[in-house]
Amino acid sequence: MHFKFLVVTLFAAGCVTEAEPTEAEPEAETTRIAPREELARIALAQGEVTYYELTDTGEVAMLARSIPGADGQMTVLDRDLTPLDAYLALTTSDTPIPRALAATDPTRVPAGRALADKLVVTTARDQARSGTTSQATAAQMCNEGGSSESFFAQICPMFATWDVSFCHNGTWHSVTDEWDNVGASRSITLACGANGRVRHYYKAGGLWYETVDEPIPAGEMWQWTYVGVSDLRRKITHSRTAPGFVRGASWFL
Repeated sequence: MHFKFLVVTLFAAGCVTEAEPTEAEPEAETTRIAPREELARIALAQGEVTYYELTDTGEVAMLARSIPGADGQMTVLDRDLTPLDAYLALTTSDTPIPRALAATDPTRVPAGRALADKLVVTTARDQARSGTTSQATAAQMCNEGGSSESFFAQICPMFATWDVSFCHNGTWHSVTDEWDNVGASRSITLACGANGRVRHYYKAGGLWYETVDEPIPAGEMWQWTYVGVSDLRRKITHSRTAPGFVRGASWFL
């Protein structure tokens, strides 16, 4: 485990009827956007998983998007799956692996598995065997009051393979988690009552680089995993974009 120190910035925790907070942007004047390119997209019964390569560095990000089904139930990736493990679980053995994704852990690539620069949209194999699980409904997680027991129980427990975790199961306007000397970050953000937003950053050479900045439709839960190639200071911000709130969790490794 790396030696780390904690910096956590919290904004407007508690009831959403409080005065509108002023959100602190992460050093916007020195933030650079890290360009990315889509590598692969896998369709799920209730969502999708998309892989991206950061073109400047060759690093990889994975978005697992959970969309409530007809009964409101959401399906999310099992805990502790790395982006490569998730890809192997969701695809058949004859599906090529994007080279940038394979490079994140070459020892886990099955012998003889084909590689490709990019992959067209594909459909996940049998999800009962592919590393996905059902969760409580978005409505249940959002409507349990000031804090959500189901969000805490199902989303917040520590991933076994991650070093540091944060859980924010209240009605948050904005919350930022930050840790030093880490090579990967993971977030799960649930948008309640209005669209949400999630951002991932790393700091290098005195500048913040934004690797993820995505709007989350109300009622959806998004899991982002960003895998870097070096240990740097990293941060994650969960926030709302309109009246409503978000619940969020962050992990660093």
